[in-house]
Amino acid sequence: MNIAGLHNHLLNLDGLELSELKGPAIITGRQTTAIITLEEFQRRLTELCLRGGLTGFPRRRRDRHILLKSVVLTLDKRAEYSEPEVNPKLRLWLQDVGAPFHLDHVDLRRYLIDEEFLGRSRDGSRYWVAVSSRHQLVFDPAIEEVDVRRLLSRERARLERKKEEFLRRNHAPAAG
Repeated sequence: MNIAGLHNHLLNLDGLELSELKGPAIITGRQTTAIITLEEFQRRLTELCLRGGLTGFPRRRRDRHILLKSVVLTLDKRAEYSEPEVNPKLRLWLQDVGAPFHLDHVDLRRYLIDEEFLGRSRDGSRYWVAVSSRHQLVFDPAIEEVDVRRLLSRERARLERKKEEFLRRNHAPAAG
């Protein structure tokens, strides 16, 4: 196989080209996975949650995983939860972070389990944060320290200031 064929063979980046990678990548077998950096995580999370235009949960795997990671960042990684304990925490994430996605906590829990961000006991009575999985994309370890609610609160305030400034500049009385 020539270099161009190998390049095309290695591509499996959820629509990304190798030339588009902005950070480190992991190559495993036939799949290349770009690590989700802290900067990408923060930028995409704020875009997905605050920029509007979304009508459902993202189809793009990287975006889904960024959102799902933001959910588990709000949970205690050392705890096991019963369903009555985890449901209010998921509802709170939906209220504070995930409102644009028109999900309920049951759908969100299903996404978390299917993508292996949450583990579940065989009988379905206990849930826990899955620290890693073969299905999860690779995240920069610094992301573990992100306070999702604080990040989005700061960004909302910044956008509100920007909007107010825009309105002041464009609606100021004409001098004359």
